[in-house]
Amino acid sequence: MASRAYSLLHNMKRVPGTNDNGEIDLTSLKQWIAGVRLLCLEHAREETGDLSIGQLLSNASVGEDGTWPCEPVREVLEDIGSEHIGRDVSVGVFNSGGASIRGGDGGDQERELAHKYRSWSQKLSYEYPYVSKILEDIAKSYDHSANYWDTHEDIQKRTEF
Repeated sequence: MASRAYSLLHNMKRVPGTNDNGEIDLTSLKQWIAGVRLLCLEHAREETGDLSIGQLLSNASVGEDGTWPCEPVREVLEDIGSEHIGRDVSVGVFNSGGASIRGGDGGDQERELAHKYRSWSQKLSYEYPYVSKILEDIAKSYDHSANYWDTHEDIQKRTEF
């Protein structure tokens, strides 16, 4: 039963509380997360549940103000303040990037993403400090990846015949 519940949470792509227009009802989302976290607590699966919730929330859309994540998800993340959920939002975002095509640009793609997430972090830093930290962590992950690809390109250039 636990593995089926994990599979369900892990395979969900739509943020709970989302209507047919793509809008998320904050109350519904809060109730859903509270219910899932309670069930996970009762079955000693808190960390696994938070991991799945974080990855699911990483699928959130951009907010009406052009900043990611959308307002209801920001509110929920800020209210909960769970280290595990926040970390797994970051992991979900970073893993959702998929494969990238390289054309001698080193880590330029990652630097652009780092800039985007850092910019959003700065915009939200006053009203949503916890969400701002999550976004800064995502930016740092992209910084690290950019350095990796810069080094990779340097090595490729030095070893070409």
